[in-house]
Amino acid sequence: MRNNILVICLLQLAVAASAQPHHIKFTSLTSRDGLLSNAINTILKDRYGLMWFATDDGLNKFDGTNFTVYRHKPGDPFSLRANEILSLHEDRAGNLWVGTSGGAISRYDREKDRFISYPDSGNREGLTPSGVIRSICSDYQGKIWMAQFESPYVLDPVTDSLTRMRILPDVGGVPFNMTLFCVFEDSRRRMWIGSDKGLFLYRRSTGTFRQFRFDSLGRHDLLTPNLPVQARMLAEDSVGNVWIGTDRGLCMMRPDGDGIVRYSGMSDGDTVLNSHGINAMAIDKDGMLWVGTMLGLFVVDPKTGRSAVYKPEYGNINSLTNEWIKSIYIDKEGIYWIGTFRGGINKYDKNLNLFNAKLSEAFHENGSNNCIVTSFAEGRDGNVLVGTDGGGLYVLDRKTEQLRRADILPEREAGPSPAVLSLKTSRKGELYIGTFEKGLFIVDPLTGKMRHLSRGPGLNDLNGNDIFCIKEDSKGQVLVGTNGAGVDVIRDDKVIMKYTPKPEGANEVKLPVNGFIRAIEEDKDGKVWIGSHGAGIAVCDPRTGQFTVYRQDNSNLPNDKVEVLMLDSRGQMWIGTYGGLCMFDRQHNSFINFSEKDGLQNTTIYQVVEDAEGRIWVSTNTGISSLDVRTGTFRNYNHSNGLQNSNFAHGAGMRLSDGELFFGGLEGFNYFNPADLTTNRNVPTVILTDLKVSNKSVVPGDGSPIKEQISVAREIRLAYKQNFALSFVALNYTIPKQNHYAYKLEGFDKDWIYTGSLNTAYYTNLDPGTYIFRVKASNNDGVWSSTDTAISIYVKPPFWRTLYAYLFYVLAAGGVLLYSRQRGVRRLRKKFELEQERQESRRVRELDRLKLKFLTNLSHEFRTPISLIMGPVDQLLSESGSERSKDKLQMVRRNARRLLNLVNQLLDFRKMEEQELRLQLSGGGTWWPL
Repeated sequence: MRNNILVICLLQLAVAASAQPHHIKFTSLTSRDGLLSNAINTILKDRYGLMWFATDDGLNKFDGTNFTVYRHKPGDPFSLRANEILSLHEDRAGNLWVGTSGGAISRYDREKDRFISYPDSGNREGLTPSGVIRSICSDYQGKIWMAQFESPYVLDPVTDSLTRMRILPDVGGVPFNMTLFCVFEDSRRRMWIGSDKGLFLYRRSTGTFRQFRFDSLGRHDLLTPNLPVQARMLAEDSVGNVWIGTDRGLCMMRPDGDGIVRYSGMSDGDTVLNSHGINAMAIDKDGMLWVGTMLGLFVVDPKTGRSAVYKPEYGNINSLTNEWIKSIYIDKEGIYWIGTFRGGINKYDKNLNLFNAKLSEAFHENGSNNCIVTSFAEGRDGNVLVGTDGGGLYVLDRKTEQLRRADILPEREAGPSPAVLSLKTSRKGELYIGTFEKGLFIVDPLTGKMRHLSRGPGLNDLNGNDIFCIKEDSKGQVLVGTNGAGVDVIRDDKVIMKYTPKPEGANEVKLPVNGFIRAIEEDKDGKVWIGSHGAGIAVCDPRTGQFTVYRQDNSNLPNDKVEVLMLDSRGQMWIGTYGGLCMFDRQHNSFINFSEKDGLQNTTIYQVVEDAEGRIWVSTNTGISSLDVRTGTFRNYNHSNGLQNSNFAHGAGMRLSDGELFFGGLEGFNYFNPADLTTNRNVPTVILTDLKVSNKSVVPGDGSPIKEQISVAREIRLAYKQNFALSFVALNYTIPKQNHYAYKLEGFDKDWIYTGSLNTAYYTNLDPGTYIFRVKASNNDGVWSSTDTAISIYVKPPFWRTLYAYLFYVLAAGGVLLYSRQRGVRRLRKKFELEQERQESRRVRELDRLKLKFLTNLSHEFRTPISLIMGPVDQLLSESGSERSKDKLQMVRRNARRLLNLVNQLLDFRKMEEQELRLQLSGGGTWWPL
């Protein structure tokens, strides 16, 4: 009976599910991600690319990575006046207007990152600071229209004047007592007001409003007798039709404004659009009308009248988080933002490659507490068989996308289903099921016959009961890899050969690697490749029976733990190991390795699959990667692409006949068609998000390095030696964590600095001067922005390097030079004077010398006559006898001698001057006074 159930599961086709025009997958942002509240009232994207989310507990600004919170702060006049945000609007000048419940309206001051509230005080035209603004719209003149709770108001941003627009009946009388929902200007500059009294059109020529009444528009009017229809939402399509969301369904007003038509679709869910309240509307570039209700999200094709409805689906993580839709915003990049009540924000991104997933819940519904998917096989009916570890075998019906459990144990064997480790459909259509501890099951889906092979001593018994891999070779033989016992070769349900590390039997052959077999593949030459866990690869040539072994120590195989072998359509053998991916180079008998440095996100490879275009897909510990063999580049996919947030499983992956790829892991399995994957061509804009000086965030102000908020600042002025850090973000909302950045500081960096996903630049000890900081980014698919974001940075010099300091330096240097010159002049003058003195001294000495010479010469002239005089005098003395004559001669001789002594002294002085006379020293006695 159980075998019949398995056969029925393999062949049965399920009833088709309710059709939708196209399958939409959603991702979500909730309070866990940083939202203030999961109740989203309205959504807006400003001209800078920032997302704004209005909640019932404040305003969120979102840049794809971080949330910024704006709430009311008591005592702060520049904060929001109330936390419940009802409406958002950006006018033509780029001003962001925020309508609150209990705080009137506020304008966001981007430069100061604060809010300016209106009215500033008092009661102006009936609008108080505690007013309730439900909708905001700017007209072609730049004036701001507000749907205050009971009356519209117009604010002129230039003059700050506030005007109340009174809505009176056509025939006059008391103004309507009504509640306003929305205000909207269409492409023809017509201003519409939606209220609980229906729809009103503002007539500029008269300054009055026209009410659409039953008696003027017939049975299709928004007003029914005694029960007016509420006009809650307004939107305009590309042909000028104004769509009206009411409390009783969807209506459309024609461009001429002279006819309202109720929507009557052709789909089953259109009864909701015909009778229930409409909370939100938006029209995309394809003309599709997106409508939010309390009962789900509707996508309407106005051309065909068909619609699709999207609601939360149990077990589908890519469905809506809540069916009550409160707001819808569609941006120019193709991202659909859906605000829900208590479900946060749901996002449908056309640029996001979001893989299909069957995770834990899908298996738990079928009575399994284990959802580890280990293997896949494709049935003849196109359904997919899914093997699990602990949950047995499942069948995925491709039409209904539902899982059904299939028992594989014979009826006589009680107990839980065995753990399925491997699956293989043979060319005969037989299904081979490898299990843990239960051996091998062979099922013929046509007859329902099941055979069972297990471990035993016989020749036709398996060497082991743990079957990790199954491969059918070109001869029709099935090779079974076991855990520790090697490889068994099966033909016609008989084991004809066993490759084992310890051969003992007649049909056993020595296996040169350990018996822990994880992969088996046959190359184009008929050689069998056997991958082991821990011993490398053994390649067997069936013609000679010889083995060639590749290990980490005898080749460039990255790791001996080989998990997968795959022969691609080009005849290349791919090997997945615990050390990376590699391809065997037949020409050089070596391996070409691919690792993280080549772009692979993780080097633990669990499965390798080739798609229809020849790309190589691998499952790893952190996601799935694809390799373009022609360019050698990788594209990586992770949890952000809808992949299970856990490891993938060994050998769990395959390509179906229609090209779809399946990968299994610890939380279920993912599947997708590579042909449906797109490349995100949206070039991200980069904005600056934070400036930190000395590790402290800088607030704009007069004494601050920035005068405006950093995202709109034009320059940064820093003090000397101030260390700073600039943070930035690329406004790419399609997997923003995969944005990559490059920056450069002109005047400091020579080339661009590529930082990967790091979005902060650090600089220290910059010299004084002017720099320009530039930053650019690539999106999740590696598309780089063609332009960069730049900001000027001026580093102030220290006080000793300022203009005044340099002026002082110049003056001081001039003073020093002047002092030096004056001192030099004085030195030269003194030198000159000294030289003059020296010359005068020399002149005097020369004069004295001349005088002395003259005297000396004169003395010589005197000496001769005196000598001649003394001689005769001496002779006369000796001859004279007279005393009187002797006295006279003695007096002559005495005076002559005295004159001669004077002459001699003059001559001695001359000799001393000429250094011809030297002092002669001689010894003598010591004289002591008595």
